[in-house]
Amino acid sequence: MGIDVSGGAGGVAARLDELDHAGGALVRLGAGVGEVAVAVLEVAVDPSVAAAPFVVARHDPLGTPATAWRVAQLELDAVRIGGPGGLGGEAVRLAGLATTLLAVAAAYRAADLAAASAMKALQDLAMEATAGVALLILPLLVIDGVAEGPDALLRRLDDLAYDHPWLVDAAAGGIDALVTRIGAADPAVAIVLGAAAARAGVPWPPRSEEDAVRILAAFASLTGALDEDDGWRAVEVSPVVTSPGQSVGGPSGVAGLVAGAIDLGDGTDPGRVRVIEVIQPDGTSVWILQIPGTQEWGSRPGANPFDLTTNVEAMTGEATLAATAATTALDRAMAAAGRAGSGDRVMIVGHSQGGIIAASLASDARFRAAHHVTDVVTFGSPIGRFPIPRTVTVLSVEHAQDPVPRLDAVPNPDRPTWTTVTRDLTAPSTGRSSTGGAASSSALAAHSADRYAETAREIDDAVAAGRSRSLSAWAREAAPFVGGSGRAVVTDYHVRRSAAARPGGGSPAGRGAAR
Repeated sequence: MGIDVSGGAGGVAARLDELDHAGGALVRLGAGVGEVAVAVLEVAVDPSVAAAPFVVARHDPLGTPATAWRVAQLELDAVRIGGPGGLGGEAVRLAGLATTLLAVAAAYRAADLAAASAMKALQDLAMEATAGVALLILPLLVIDGVAEGPDALLRRLDDLAYDHPWLVDAAAGGIDALVTRIGAADPAVAIVLGAAAARAGVPWPPRSEEDAVRILAAFASLTGALDEDDGWRAVEVSPVVTSPGQSVGGPSGVAGLVAGAIDLGDGTDPGRVRVIEVIQPDGTSVWILQIPGTQEWGSRPGANPFDLTTNVEAMTGEATLAATAATTALDRAMAAAGRAGSGDRVMIVGHSQGGIIAASLASDARFRAAHHVTDVVTFGSPIGRFPIPRTVTVLSVEHAQDPVPRLDAVPNPDRPTWTTVTRDLTAPSTGRSSTGGAASSSALAAHSADRYAETAREIDDAVAAGRSRSLSAWAREAAPFVGGSGRAVVTDYHVRRSAAARPGGGSPAGRGAAR
């Protein structure tokens, strides 16, 4: 299989949960056996049982010896059954086995935590040690890029990210150490960064990667860059006139979900989200909310909310107008179908930035209170730090050579309801995907929705062949959304930032009004 599957029903955490469950069952079984052993021993030492021969002697003197012998045998048997060689010993052995299983599970979890802490320490050390060197090398790269042209510089950075993807992990994981080191190098810089930290509401020096990103974003916002609050207060959401309520077949498999990401991101009609109502055989509905990736790369926000500003704000946990727009589109589609407040299941799907917004919505308790979110599917998105609850089933699809899903600097959680599929684009494919030609050695191409479409076909092949317990479990759970049967109603919505909010507006998942 050309893909690597971690987490989910077949992941380590699921097995540890099974150990916990087995340990708990053995504890209960041992306690039950122990109770029986005690009851048997209580019978053996009961004074009325010991006095039975004498009671019989008063009524049948000739039967006393035989009765006494039988009672003595019964007492000995009871002691054997309830004592250390019988049920009592078995209860102790069961308790010991339960303790061992629970200790093994705890040890595995402690080892994972220690490994994560050690990796974070190494990342911080590496960034602190190389901060000065990086500040020297970066201007040289820029000068070299100016001499040979910006395309040459971008190609070199692209090659570096593709050939050495671990560098992205190191840089992202140690960004708090880097920011601290830069501030320590110059008191004036420290004062500016400290002011940015105060503006962002985080401590200086930063205590985490999230703090560091918030400080950098606040620093940029001082100039009006990466600041959605700079003149933008609301979003306008309107159905696409050309194809509202289009009736089609439901999405089929993971590949069917990627097809929507490709369509929304093809550049012909930017600034759209898609809502798909998949009508079930029993007449009920489930809903798929599809959110596109980044479409604008300027440092200042514009009318299209799917831009670099939303990337930064969403990664720092801030509410975004893009999330507000996606929420409004879903609400309007459900209301138009007469399903508002119905409790229908909702799957949120996104590529790149779309996946970040999907994870932010699923992590928002207010959004979940208004929408029955059961599934999230992302392609090339850094969502490992989002507190998505265990009640939501997550499928994260990533490429080893794609730097974007590495920007959170942490592995995705390994738990029964979160499955991560990673494909190494340098490995030979065993599925229906193509090699992609020259694009196979490009980090930029590794992030494209087209390459993720190839990986999606491999995932669907793995599900069809039953090659992964985790993927099979995911496919069963997600079947109402991606089973490919039934009728689907597809509605696209244009979304735009607006300069001012109307009074009384609001959204459970973002700031500002939608109209």
